[in-house]
Amino acid sequence: MIYLITVHPVQKLIGACDIRMNNIYDIDFTSDIVRGKNNLGTSNLFKNLSLTEVNNMIDEYTKNFGMPRFLAGMILWIDKNNDTYCLSVYKNEKCFSITCLDDLKQSD
Repeated sequence: MIYLITVHPVQKLIGACDIRMNNIYDIDFTSDIVRGKNNLGTSNLFKNLSLTEVNNMIDEYTKNFGMPRFLAGMILWIDKNNDTYCLSVYKNEKCFSITCLDDLKQSD
């Protein structure tokens, strides 16, 4: 017997995300790095991430800048130069309020 498996077009687009389309994450990242009169900060939107990718990004910033602060559902790191790095996480296109690192570990 031969079974034909079809993949929904949206599933092809998500790639590394949960293939069952349960949870798709986006991260709105901003940094504020001021040197004199120059603001060297950036802003990026990372779309269609898996929970593992989100946690890896958070772990990387925590490793580099120490334990984050949680402010209005966002994750905020402040380094020794008072540069700030902020992540806002969206789950299935809705703002995902984070109050501690364990919120994302238990999210799926």
